[in-house]
Amino acid sequence: MINIVFDKIQKSDFAKFKDMDGLRIAVNKHVRTIEASELSAAWKRKLIRLLDYLRDISRNYPGLSFRSQRKIAADFGVKKPDTIGVWLKKLASLGIVNILPTKRSSTMQQTVNLVQIMPAEPAENEKRGQAPAENGEHEDNIFSKTSTNINTNTYPAEPLTFYQRFKSFVKNVNSQDETLASRMYGVYRGQTAALLKSDAYDKEDLENIAMSALHAAVMATKSRRIRNLPGFFNGVISRMIDSYIDDIIEQESVPLTAPLPVW
Repeated sequence: MINIVFDKIQKSDFAKFKDMDGLRIAVNKHVRTIEASELSAAWKRKLIRLLDYLRDISRNYPGLSFRSQRKIAADFGVKKPDTIGVWLKKLASLGIVNILPTKRSSTMQQTVNLVQIMPAEPAENEKRGQAPAENGEHEDNIFSKTSTNINTNTYPAEPLTFYQRFKSFVKNVNSQDETLASRMYGVYRGQTAALLKSDAYDKEDLENIAMSALHAAVMATKSRRIRNLPGFFNGVISRMIDSYIDDIIEQESVPLTAPLPVW
């Protein structure tokens, strides 16, 4: 349920920073978080680029923007506005932005999202009262290849691996065929082995595609008879991966329509 009425709120109430200096410091720290993540190099470039863009359109209300995904997509030369939504959700998953849906009072229908750049947690040396490392301003070199190893694993137990999740799903669907999960997983490996060797494709994306294809293949068995489920799954995941690759090529091949301002 959407509770925020875009044209009835005080936008300043949703800004996370008092001034641009605070925003700039937070963005620089967020960039280091992206660089230290396990994302592919291609994903890191996209997210840093988008974060810089959000920073530069968040000057009226420091840290808050509300530009439509269609407009952002046009500025980035991306054909599908939904692609920008995926990038924003990736930033949100890293704790860098918060996305708030809004609606207009005239129609009570959903409109643009509020995107809040979040304050960054201080580094350990800052928490202890030590001076932070002199890394310089991020804007001078946003594609630095230097990354910092940060141990963010605070979970008390190891999460399930993708293979375990995949195998569990197949067994829940058909527990009689003990080889089905292995054969289905073999299809996934065959479709993605070459892609996983390239920095251009994100492992998490490919795993999400595989689970989506798995769900689609299983749902198809409820409406029609499928003699060879691994073969059917192969066709579904192949089409999904082809679409994913087309999106990657589209995103990487078109530069911004105009250079971002440097400050």
